[in-house]
Amino acid sequence: MVQKDLPIKDIPNHQNGGGIISQNEYLQLFESMINSLTNLNNSINKLNSNMQKTQELIVNSHNIILSRINTIHERTMHYMPKSSLNFSMELVEHCNLNCAGCDHFSPLAENKYADFDKTSKYFDRLAELFGEDIKYVQFAGGEPLLHPEITKFLIMARKKFPKAPIRVITNGIKLASMPDEFWEVCKEQNVTIMPTKYPISVDYDAMQNKAARYGVKYSYFNNAQFVKTLFKLPIDFEGLQNEHLNFVHCHRANNCIFLQNGRLYTCAFAAIIWRFDKYFGTKLFNEESNSIDIFKANSTEEILKFLAKPIPFCRYCKILNTVFDIPWHQSKRTIDEWT
Repeated sequence: MVQKDLPIKDIPNHQNGGGIISQNEYLQLFESMINSLTNLNNSINKLNSNMQKTQELIVNSHNIILSRINTIHERTMHYMPKSSLNFSMELVEHCNLNCAGCDHFSPLAENKYADFDKTSKYFDRLAELFGEDIKYVQFAGGEPLLHPEITKFLIMARKKFPKAPIRVITNGIKLASMPDEFWEVCKEQNVTIMPTKYPISVDYDAMQNKAARYGVKYSYFNNAQFVKTLFKLPIDFEGLQNEHLNFVHCHRANNCIFLQNGRLYTCAFAAIIWRFDKYFGTKLFNEESNSIDIFKANSTEEILKFLAKPIPFCRYCKILNTVFDIPWHQSKRTIDEWT
């Protein structure tokens, strides 16, 4: 026999000596159970939300810690002598582009070219000191393609540094008009052409295709999508800045090593500030204390240790006041572009 369901009013109440639960008592009990389940569900949802927030907090904290570690590592690396040398040098002091606030002060420069014989002696000395421990050699400017004997420098550099990457940093304006000899030498000497893209009427894609036809390595100095903007690094004429703070925050320090007149500088800005002095009549340049003579240095260790520490000129840079992403425009050769 199938037992029929009891009506609500006939449900036994085992908690009340086996009596019968009234309909109101049942509804109250049911409502209490629903409320308990709702509260439990809310607690679970709140717990899940808190767990999610905790997880997000852990991930964010982890990312912040990693970022801080990377920043500390990067800045500490400035003080660590490198195991090899990379350096740049100017083939030409002047430029055909005239960018405002140029950190090589090319708009202020006279039309002057690097001397081949002197440069050859500098390279001989660096090859003697470092051997194959040359990370790369960069010919820059000004605009290096303006040098009428650029191919001689490329051939000589490859002879002195057989295994080092050799790069030509250019704005690309003259690439289209460079003779076949230039492209053939770049191919033979395994030279990389590295243009920076400026917002000017240069067909950089056509130049890249031309390099490919000659079998010449071609790589943008920043990247193919980057279009040049300007930045302004203000100068403190009184030299009241903290040189150690500037050194750790400077992207050039112990990174943009610069060769000039047989001396190495930890950054190009300090090496070329003499051009600013000459044009505006200031007195910021001090070659002896800001650089090391490669002919007087006794070892590679001495040179690399010198490059991994602040120099007196660091006091004249307002690194933390650098203004970035200034729209590109040409220089008016006024001192406010650098102050």
